[in-house]
Order: sequence, then structure tokens, then C-alpha cells
Amino acid sequence: IPYRKQLLKSSFFCASFYNNGTTTTTPGHTAICTGVYQSINNSGSEIPMYPSFMQAWRKYSGKPAEKAWIVASKDKLAVLNNCKDTKWQNNYQPMTDCGINGLGTGYRDDLTTLNKVQSILSTHEPNLMLINFKQPDAAGHTGDSLAYVQGIFDTDNYVNLLWNFIQSNAHYKNKTALIVTNDHGRHSAGHLDGFISHGDDCAGCRHIEFLALGPDFKKNYITTTAYQQIDIAPTIAYLLGFKMPIGNGKIMKEMLEE
Repeated sequence: IPYRKQLLKSSFFCASFYNNGTTTTTPGHTAICTGVYQSINNSGSEIPMYPSFMQAWRKYSGKPAEKAWIVASKDKLAVLNNCKDTKWQNNYQPMTDCGINGLGTGYRDDLTTLNKVQSILSTHEPNLMLINFKQPDAAGHTGDSLAYVQGIFDTDNYVNLLWNFIQSNAHYKNKTALIVTNDHGRHSAGHLDGFISHGDDCAGCRHIEFLALGPDFKKNYITTTAYQQIDIAPTIAYLLGFKMPIGNGKIMKEMLEE
């Protein structure tokens, strides 16, 4: 990940970041968005139990739907725009641009997703966005190690291109936070089928990345303090001046500039 090694000089990095819930795609993203670990169906047939930070922010801010977006290569992640909680269901939902053409239409390539992200940022100037790239996960499941490694390189490049886009856009430059993390890891080497799969509580599946760029965060700072996925939502809420209505995570104040 050469670009992220470069970005590390101007970012906060947590070397001990974990998914302590179900280590699959939809549950991992649900934990990131809601601050709650939930055993949710991974196929895209079930919406989360609790509201996301996007729904909570829209209620707090009064902003319209086009100011918060879920943009994902995986169509099933469109379910993140709603929840089962009756106080929130069908209310304050973000916009979605997921998969080929929404839920049930299949995955699309990550370059298309990056182009969609840049177009939405330019057109709608949203305040919040959750972005999903399917690689290297999709390549890993095929068992093709070369494609898996290429997926790592490609995603690293997309992160760099996205940050450069943000910093070259007058609306976002020096006013925007970019958090890079994973929904899950992969099986540790020598455990079951290794990088091909994931989904249990082995160290490889649980130990994931957390890198944060932006004016609010410490620079060239690496922590070994243990944090986890459910800490992301309350930290985002803290940065934007509201509180999550429910959640078990903690605010990652260590990452913030004094």
C-alpha cells in the first residue's frame, strides 16, 4: 500500500483496530454505520436494527437527503440507508448509489464507484459519504492470489486519488475528514483457506485498518491503543456536533488535535 504509506505522514493511524462482531460484509458495515454490532443477514435481504450516523446527522442538521450518500460497489449495501427502529424507519435516509443499479442488481467495478463518488461530490456537495470498494475482497474469494494483491494496489490508488480530489476541490480542501477502514479482514495465513475467505474470530479476520486524514486529526501519529468498528460512528458524531441515539462505541479522542 505505497500511497497510504505516503499519506501516513499526514494522518492518524491505529495499529490495533478491530472488528469484534461478525466478520462479514454487511455486519461489518452495519457496525461502522450504527455503532452497534448486529448479527444481520449478509445477503442484503435485511436492514440494520438501529439508525446510522447518516440518519442521525440528517435529523440533527435538517439537511436534505442529497447531503448524505452511500456509494458502494456492492449493491447489497443499499440496505444501510434504513433501519428497523420504528422511530427512524423510512426517515432521514441518505441517498444511495450502489451496485450496477441498486439493490439486487449485482456488483460493479471499483473504478466506476470512484467516478460516481467524484461526480456526486462535485454535483451535490454532500457533507457525509460512506464509500465501499469491493476489492480486494471479491478477488480474494476467487482464490486468485495475483488478482487479490492487485486489488490491494488498486484500492490503495483509489484512496490516494480520492484524497487528491478532495484537496484540489475548493469546497472540500482542508475542511474534510477521510477515514479509511475495512468491514473485515481475511483468515490468517495457515488458518483454514487463508486469504480466500473470512468470517470467524481468527486474528486475521478481526484485525483491520484505520487511517484518518483531515484537519481535525493528529499527523504522523501511530497509536497502539485498541479501538474497534463501533467507535467510528460516535467519533463522527462528535466531530459534527451531535450524538448517536444508540450505540456501544466510544469517541476516539486520542486521534484529535488539541
